[in-house]
Amino acid sequence: MSTAGLETSSLAALADGLATIDLNRGGVKPLDDEERGLIIARCHVRTRKNDEQPINRLAPEVLSQIFMFFDALQFVDDLEGALAADADKRKSLLNLCEVCVQWRRVSLSTPHLWNHILIRRPSDPFSLRSLTLSGTLPLVVYYFGNQKWDNEASDTGELGTMGVVMEHCHRLRELVIHSAWQGSHIFWKTLEREASELKVLKLLASAKMHFQSPAIPQLFLGSTPALEHLEMSIFSPLPGTCQFRNLRSLALHDQDVRDVMTVGFSRFLCVLELSPQLEELVISRSGPPRNVLDAEVPLAQLSNNPVVLPNLRSLSLGCWLHSTEDVVTFLSYIRIPDSAARHVFANSLCEWDASMVDFIREGRLDGSPPVRSIRKLQMIASSMIEGSHGLSLENDTLTFTSNIHPDFRAALHTSNLLSEVESFVLVASSHYPPAQSDLTLLFQNLPSLRYLTVSGIPKVIVPRITRALGLLPPGTPSTALPEAPPCPLLATIDFLYFAIVGHFEADFARPDGGSGKISNMKVDGTPIYLLAEDRAKRGYPLKRVVVERCRQEHLRVIEKYVKDVLCVDRGVDWPLGYYERSILREEYKRTRGFKKR
Repeated sequence: MSTAGLETSSLAALADGLATIDLNRGGVKPLDDEERGLIIARCHVRTRKNDEQPINRLAPEVLSQIFMFFDALQFVDDLEGALAADADKRKSLLNLCEVCVQWRRVSLSTPHLWNHILIRRPSDPFSLRSLTLSGTLPLVVYYFGNQKWDNEASDTGELGTMGVVMEHCHRLRELVIHSAWQGSHIFWKTLEREASELKVLKLLASAKMHFQSPAIPQLFLGSTPALEHLEMSIFSPLPGTCQFRNLRSLALHDQDVRDVMTVGFSRFLCVLELSPQLEELVISRSGPPRNVLDAEVPLAQLSNNPVVLPNLRSLSLGCWLHSTEDVVTFLSYIRIPDSAARHVFANSLCEWDASMVDFIREGRLDGSPPVRSIRKLQMIASSMIEGSHGLSLENDTLTFTSNIHPDFRAALHTSNLLSEVESFVLVASSHYPPAQSDLTLLFQNLPSLRYLTVSGIPKVIVPRITRALGLLPPGTPSTALPEAPPCPLLATIDFLYFAIVGHFEADFARPDGGSGKISNMKVDGTPIYLLAEDRAKRGYPLKRVVVERCRQEHLRVIEKYVKDVLCVDRGVDWPLGYYERSILREEYKRTRGFKKR
């Protein structure tokens, strides 16, 4: 019989039964019985209808794989998105369990749906139920502490859901804790079990911790042989905190939070000694500038026996609220591959006092002069990273902010480290563009330069660039011209329009398409035309020139001396778009650490 026929016959039978009931003799009880029968009949009909749905013809194993996409928490890779993902997960899984008996049965029998757990409150029944349903699978656990809850737990000794979940430390694969626990807090006791499968550990202190970086007790009885990623914010590791021998990534943010701490980056050398497999190292300090070493680690010992990190691929140092003076000192105590990326960021309120040359040369595994060739140079306005100082060396690219003191930049320019640079990108601020003398010295020390990209407000930066490239004022006698201009191999120049947010001039349009006083601004190409003419007459012609928003009449003049001339508008027809803001942004964010709540 079809589903429709079954439903019709059941309802017809109930209707016949209702017609035979004598209400005068039995009251309403028979009606109640018939109503219950009607409800059961309708449930049976819905069950049969659900069984006939195409999705329910799938094998339970296939259905469980589909349900996996409802666990939003498993797709989160940062703490900021974990709370929202957990809320989505709870709502989605509860809805799945209410669709039908089969979906509920499949959901509750799929452990992979339940092994990502976020503890949101002291007593969290959903988290406890998830723990049970996860079977024996490895666990990924998030704990979002609340200062009030944490204090109450410390006062009462009640560990709540956190205590129950941590009884399964042996199943932990990842653990993320965001809290305000101090060194003696009772919740540390929940981590006094071995965690042999733990690969990722993140201990991120609350922004409400108004004291220096607290040293934390030994975790997991010191037994974390599989640990590969360790991240701490405000909390600081000690050699006995856990096992570091297989650590691949170490990120320490907001270390030395208050001025009562005076040790610098060298404070962590004892931990680095225990981490020979490190591939990524991030240390972000926000304490005072002095570099005072532990009395147990003599300076001579560190100089003669530096810490060797042969597998390191990336080193990022953040110097917040203090200067950069101990960066080079720290580098002199370690040895890393010459191919490792190096990044340093600092607050612009403090003077940059680290040698840029030493930053490149110090700490190499091979003590000889650097063998890495720098083929691309980028100098960007500090506004790109909120006014901070920045210096980065990655692969064959050296990037630094233009607010680093000119004396340090001049030492770099004349060091011969830039002699093989073939590409130079300059992102200039309209308010604080590089001085004419800085650009002249720079170009004089770029003998291999072939490609130049200049990004900024054209009327501010273009005249300085053309003069720095050897263009003399009109009327200069030919006898005053040097035999060769700076950068004799220069073949391509791109002049791009880019106005930094907060530095827009009233008579220029916004590059993001927003409102501006003049939306069809055209660039004066006269200095570019004069430069092209000058280099052509000297026998060093340009082969390609790109000018954003250039006047058409100026383009035609430039074409007399340049074979390939192009006018673009990145807001309309430029596939690469505005890339300026992405320079250094990713590494800058990494050294700033977790955005505390």
